[in-house]
Amino acid sequence: MEADVSFTFETVYDQRAMTAMARALRKTVRRKRNRRVRIFGIIAAVLGILVSLFPGDGGFAFDFRTGFTWFAVLLIALVLLFEDQLNGALGVKRLPPGTTKSVVTFTPEGYTSDTELGTSRFSYDHISVVAEMPRYFVLGFGANHAQIYDKNTLKGGTVEEFRHFLEKMTAKQVQQVK
Repeated sequence: MEADVSFTFETVYDQRAMTAMARALRKTVRRKRNRRVRIFGIIAAVLGILVSLFPGDGGFAFDFRTGFTWFAVLLIALVLLFEDQLNGALGVKRLPPGTTKSVVTFTPEGYTSDTELGTSRFSYDHISVVAEMPRYFVLGFGANHAQIYDKNTLKGGTVEEFRHFLEKMTAKQVQQVK
Protein backbone atom coordinates (compact mmCIF):
# COMPACT_ATOMS: atom_id res chain seq x y z
CA MET A 1 0.00 0.00 0.00
CA GLU A 2 1.33 3.42 -0.90
CA ALA A 3 2.58 5.58 1.95
CA ASP A 4 0.69 8.66 0.68
CA VAL A 5 -2.70 6.92 0.75
CA SER A 6 -5.13 8.70 3.05
CA PHE A 7 -8.86 8.80 3.56
CA THR A 8 -10.64 11.60 5.42
CA PHE A 9 -14.07 11.72 7.01
CA GLU A 10 -15.91 14.58 8.69
CA THR A 11 -18.54 13.16 11.04
CA VAL A 12 -21.08 14.90 13.25
CA TYR A 13 -21.95 12.82 16.32
CA ASP A 14 -25.67 13.61 16.42
CA GLN A 15 -28.70 11.48 17.33
CA ARG A 16 -28.75 9.79 13.91
CA ALA A 17 -25.06 8.83 14.01
CA MET A 18 -25.18 7.66 17.64
CA THR A 19 -28.30 5.56 16.95
CA ALA A 20 -26.56 3.94 13.98
CA MET A 21 -23.48 3.27 16.10
CA ALA A 22 -25.61 1.68 18.85
CA ARG A 23 -27.31 -0.51 16.25
CA ALA A 24 -23.96 -1.61 14.78
CA LEU A 25 -22.63 -2.56 18.23
CA ARG A 26 -25.86 -4.42 19.06
CA LYS A 27 -25.71 -6.41 15.82
CA THR A 28 -21.99 -7.24 16.01
CA VAL A 29 -20.13 -7.13 19.33
CA ARG A 30 -23.18 -7.49 21.60
CA ARG A 31 -25.16 -9.91 19.41
CA LYS A 32 -25.29 -12.86 21.85
CA ARG A 33 -25.94 -10.74 24.94
CA ASN A 34 -28.65 -8.81 23.11
CA ARG A 35 -30.41 -12.01 22.05
CA ARG A 36 -30.55 -13.19 25.68
CA VAL A 37 -31.85 -9.80 26.86
CA ARG A 38 -34.57 -9.76 24.20
CA ILE A 39 -35.68 -13.30 25.02
CA PHE A 40 -35.82 -12.44 28.73
CA GLY A 41 -37.79 -9.25 27.98
CA ILE A 42 -40.31 -11.06 25.81
CA ILE A 43 -40.79 -13.81 28.42
CA ALA A 44 -41.25 -11.20 31.17
CA ALA A 45 -43.81 -9.30 29.06
CA VAL A 46 -45.79 -12.45 28.20
CA LEU A 47 -45.78 -13.57 31.84
CA GLY A 48 -46.90 -10.11 32.95
CA ILE A 49 -49.83 -10.18 30.54
CA LEU A 50 -50.83 -13.73 31.50
CA VAL A 51 -50.64 -13.02 35.24
CA SER A 52 -52.76 -9.90 34.88
CA LEU A 53 -55.39 -11.54 32.64
CA PHE A 54 -55.69 -14.72 34.70
CA PRO A 55 -55.05 -13.71 38.31
CA GLY A 56 -56.63 -16.86 39.75
CA ASP A 57 -58.38 -15.11 42.64
CA GLY A 58 -61.88 -14.44 41.41
CA GLY A 59 -61.28 -13.35 37.82
CA PHE A 60 -60.00 -10.31 36.01
CA ALA A 61 -60.20 -6.92 37.67
CA PHE A 62 -58.51 -3.77 36.47
CA ASP A 63 -56.95 -2.50 39.66
CA PHE A 64 -53.68 -0.83 40.62
CA ARG A 65 -51.71 -4.08 40.37
CA THR A 66 -53.04 -4.83 36.87
CA GLY A 67 -52.38 -1.27 35.71
CA PHE A 68 -48.85 -1.37 37.08
CA THR A 69 -48.20 -4.74 35.39
CA TRP A 70 -49.45 -3.46 32.03
CA PHE A 71 -47.33 -0.32 32.44
CA ALA A 72 -44.26 -2.50 33.08
CA VAL A 73 -45.07 -4.65 30.02
CA LEU A 74 -45.48 -1.50 27.90
CA LEU A 75 -42.17 -0.15 29.19
CA ILE A 76 -40.39 -3.43 28.37
CA ALA A 77 -41.88 -3.42 24.87
CA LEU A 78 -40.84 0.20 24.25
CA VAL A 79 -37.29 -0.43 25.42
CA LEU A 80 -37.03 -3.52 23.21
CA LEU A 81 -38.43 -1.66 20.19
CA PHE A 82 -36.42 1.55 20.61
CA GLU A 83 -33.22 0.22 22.19
CA ASP A 84 -30.90 1.75 19.59
CA GLN A 85 -32.57 5.16 19.77
CA LEU A 86 -32.38 5.14 23.58
CA ASN A 87 -28.72 4.14 23.56
CA GLY A 88 -28.02 6.78 20.91
CA ALA A 89 -29.74 9.50 22.95
CA LEU A 90 -27.80 8.50 26.07
CA GLY A 91 -24.60 8.52 24.02
CA VAL A 92 -25.28 12.04 22.74
CA LYS A 93 -25.88 13.25 26.32
CA ARG A 94 -22.59 11.67 27.47
CA LEU A 95 -20.46 13.25 24.73
CA PRO A 96 -17.97 15.72 26.19
CA PRO A 97 -18.36 19.27 24.90
CA GLY A 98 -16.23 19.85 21.82
CA THR A 99 -16.42 16.27 20.54
CA THR A 100 -19.63 16.39 18.52
CA LYS A 101 -17.73 17.03 15.27
CA SER A 102 -14.73 14.98 14.25
CA VAL A 103 -12.40 15.09 11.25
CA VAL A 104 -10.59 11.77 10.94
CA THR A 105 -7.72 10.93 8.61
CA PHE A 106 -6.80 7.30 7.95
CA THR A 107 -3.27 6.45 6.77
CA PRO A 108 -1.38 3.15 6.67
CA GLU A 109 0.43 4.13 9.91
CA GLY A 110 -2.78 4.73 11.88
CA TYR A 111 -5.52 7.31 12.05
CA THR A 112 -5.99 10.67 13.73
CA SER A 113 -9.14 12.33 14.99
CA ASP A 114 -9.35 16.11 15.24
CA THR A 115 -12.04 17.69 17.44
CA GLU A 116 -12.36 21.05 19.17
CA LEU A 117 -10.57 19.49 22.16
CA GLY A 118 -7.50 18.43 20.20
CA THR A 119 -6.00 15.63 18.16
CA SER A 120 -6.00 11.95 19.10
CA ARG A 121 -3.97 9.27 17.38
CA PHE A 122 -5.10 5.63 17.10
CA SER A 123 -3.63 2.38 15.80
CA TYR A 124 -5.57 -0.31 14.00
CA ASP A 125 -4.68 -3.14 16.39
CA HIS A 126 -7.26 -2.08 19.03
CA ILE A 127 -10.22 -2.45 16.65
CA SER A 128 -12.32 -5.51 17.48
CA VAL A 129 -14.96 -5.18 14.75
CA VAL A 130 -15.44 -3.26 11.50
CA ALA A 131 -19.04 -2.73 10.42
CA GLU A 132 -20.54 -1.06 7.40
CA MET A 133 -24.01 0.40 7.28
CA PRO A 134 -25.76 2.12 4.36
CA ARG A 135 -24.50 5.55 5.49
CA TYR A 136 -21.68 4.81 7.95
CA PHE A 137 -18.58 2.80 8.75
CA VAL A 138 -18.30 1.80 12.42
CA LEU A 139 -15.12 0.74 14.19
CA GLY A 140 -15.89 -1.14 17.40
CA PHE A 141 -13.40 -1.38 20.26
CA GLY A 142 -15.57 -3.33 22.71
CA ALA A 143 -19.17 -3.79 23.79
CA ASN A 144 -19.59 -0.10 24.67
CA HIS A 145 -16.98 1.80 22.65
CA ALA A 146 -16.98 2.62 18.96
CA GLN A 147 -16.33 5.35 16.43
CA ILE A 148 -18.50 6.14 13.42
CA TYR A 149 -17.64 7.67 10.05
CA ASP A 150 -20.10 9.23 7.62
CA LYS A 151 -19.57 7.80 4.11
CA ASN A 152 -21.09 10.93 2.56
CA THR A 153 -18.04 12.93 3.67
CA LEU A 154 -15.36 10.49 2.47
CA LYS A 155 -12.43 12.15 0.69
CA GLY A 156 -9.34 10.49 -0.75
CA GLY A 157 -10.98 7.51 -2.45
CA THR A 158 -14.15 5.54 -2.93
CA VAL A 159 -16.16 3.59 -0.37
CA GLU A 160 -14.92 0.34 -1.94
CA GLU A 161 -11.29 1.47 -1.68
CA PHE A 162 -11.76 2.47 1.96
CA ARG A 163 -13.47 -0.85 2.77
CA HIS A 164 -10.51 -2.73 1.25
CA PHE A 165 -8.08 -0.44 3.11
CA LEU A 166 -9.79 -1.13 6.46
CA GLU A 167 -9.79 -4.88 5.88
CA LYS A 168 -6.08 -4.79 5.11
CA MET A 169 -5.14 -2.52 8.04
CA THR A 170 -7.27 -4.29 10.66
CA ALA A 171 -7.02 -7.84 9.27
CA LYS A 172 -10.78 -8.07 9.89
CA GLN A 173 -13.66 -8.69 7.52
CA VAL A 174 -16.09 -5.77 7.20
CA GLN A 175 -19.48 -6.88 8.56
CA GLN A 176 -22.54 -5.57 6.75
CA VAL A 177 -25.21 -4.21 9.11
CA LYS A 178 -28.64 -3.11 7.90
